[in-house]
Amino acid sequence: MLSKVKVTQKVPCRMRYDDVWGNDNGFIKVAKDGMWGFIDQSGSEIIPLIYDSVGRFRCGLACVERFGLFGIIDRTGNEIIPCVYEEEFEFRSETTWAKRNGRYFLIDQCGAPICETAFDDIWSGFDDLCAVATNGKWGIISEITGELLIPQIYQQAYPLYHGLIRVKLQGRWGFRTRDFANYLYRNQGKRERCDMR
Repeated sequence: MLSKVKVTQKVPCRMRYDDVWGNDNGFIKVAKDGMWGFIDQSGSEIIPLIYDSVGRFRCGLACVERFGLFGIIDRTGNEIIPCVYEEEFEFRSETTWAKRNGRYFLIDQCGAPICETAFDDIWSGFDDLCAVATNGKWGIISEITGELLIPQIYQQAYPLYHGLIRVKLQGRWGFRTRDFANYLYRNQGKRERCDMR
């Protein structure tokens, strides 16, 4: 004999949103009429739907877009960094790069600059190192202190793992470390030590 079983499931919110994206530690991104915000798992709105886009929370902070510019909010919806930056950014540590007036600035979680210098281009690497360029010349900066560790003399520079940095100078590629130990590789695969400062 078969018996009928009635299954019910409680839905945390009414089906009133145009889009819904995953649960990020209790924060669910939702959109209505082109505007984004957050609800909690019970369906209560916790951050109003006033943004053009919202990112995920990292380190308790999320990037938001308003009128085509980006800023940072905390988990209570307070705007920690105003929406004045030209590109989306997020915090993975105490600092991050933000672009304003066509230049990149290293800022802390309150939006204060870590160093006074702004750069034309950046390439975040590993081990807290970042390649920075001004007028086509690349160097390496610490993303923790903002200190320029390697001067901007290279055509290109890419921080790799364990402090190793791939650099290009006078059309030739080589590797270097923070302590100016340099290695250039020939096409034959033989390693030639040279000074690429």
